[in-house]
Amino acid sequence: FTPLTVSFAHRSNAWFGFEQGSLDMKTQQHRDLLMGSIIHSADVSTPLLPLDQYKKWAVAVALEFNNQVEMERDLG
Repeated sequence: FTPLTVSFAHRSNAWFGFEQGSLDMKTQQHRDLLMGSIIHSADVSTPLLPLDQYKKWAVAVALEFNNQVEMERDLG
């Protein structure tokens, strides 16, 4: 688990380096950063889906978060 502020700061610093032309897909760190960015982009674009699909995703995420809270409560 990485707090979002740390994750965003890390990505921001890394992308600044990439803007300078240093993206190297041979390194695991760069591949991980690119994959994380693609996943994040897909995640934040959910509200752009047609309304019926968006509602399904919103309900699924809310249920997932609720289940996580319940599991953590059960663990103490």
